[in-house]
Amino acid sequence: MTLKFRSFVKGVLLRAVTSDPTDNLEGSAWYNSTVKRLKAYMDSAVRVFLTEDQIQTITNKTIDLDNNTLSNIETDNFKTGAIDTDLTAVSASDDTLASAKAIKTYVDDSVASKDEASEISYDNSTSGLAATDVQVAIDEVEGRVDTNETGIGNNAANLTNHLSDAVDAHDASAISAVDNFGNSASTEVQGVLEDLDGAITTGSSGLGTHISDTTTHGTVGNIVGDSDSQTLSNKTLASPALTGSLTNTVANYTPGSQAILTNQANTDITNLNFAGKKGGRVTATIQIDAVADLYEAFDILIIARGADYKISISSVGDISEVTFNITAAGQVQYSTSNFGGFVSGAMQYLKIDFN
Repeated sequence: MTLKFRSFVKGVLLRAVTSDPTDNLEGSAWYNSTVKRLKAYMDSAVRVFLTEDQIQTITNKTIDLDNNTLSNIETDNFKTGAIDTDLTAVSASDDTLASAKAIKTYVDDSVASKDEASEISYDNSTSGLAATDVQVAIDEVEGRVDTNETGIGNNAANLTNHLSDAVDAHDASAISAVDNFGNSASTEVQGVLEDLDGAITTGSSGLGTHISDTTTHGTVGNIVGDSDSQTLSNKTLASPALTGSLTNTVANYTPGSQAILTNQANTDITNLNFAGKKGGRVTATIQIDAVADLYEAFDILIIARGADYKISISSVGDISEVTFNITAAGQVQYSTSNFGGFVSGAMQYLKIDFN
């Protein structure tokens, strides 16, 4: 059977019952005249309709106070234990509220116990005072100020007397007890100052002459500075440690090194570029750390021929399977095979190129 909705002009009068039916059907409704409540059977339970002014206890409800207003809330409406009336011993968590009287009592008691300077503790760990409360600290500081005032007054009088002596007390010749030393035999300040002034004048003249006379140092020519650009001649360097390139008008000497990798094809070697040079030579050593360790030394000759370069290679040692070539732009490159159990490879070289 198809159920249909019906409309009623004046409403529906439900039959009053004195107790809730026991054979309820889902969706049925009735009026319980004993408790004066409208009820319905929903979700397998008897439910009570909520009216606007009847006294009813509701459960399992969430009230959004942004959309609803709760009025006439008093402290006796709170759950027992939610209001703290004694703040001398309170919860360690934010789970209670303090009453106005409890707060006022706590503040009044706290102020009453700390309303005199003698009741406030003082930390003397850094001040040097002996006091342990504020009042005693104030008294102690006041005593020190009194003592200092007396001392300042005495010093002021002495300073006034000193300043009033405009001649002898401020004359350097009146200040004695100066130990004499090599540049002065005088025992008063003025004499020492005059002796030092004469020594400085003499010394300055002599120092200038000494610096300008290069033969004084047992040398001929200019002194070499550690960062000056200068040309040296007739020098012997014992065990020098040279870095960078060694250059003259004919050739340049450049040492270097490069890691050698496995399975490479035409890989550039750092600083081995002969572009703009007439040619040169590279002496190199190769070491390969693999299942079979390999060691080989190379002598590589290079000549520029107008638009390209020619390269000649000879070696001694193992056959390392490292080969070299040079590009048309003058860049030396290397190639390697796939070394079994490869760990590392290293190349050290000395490059000579001709300008």
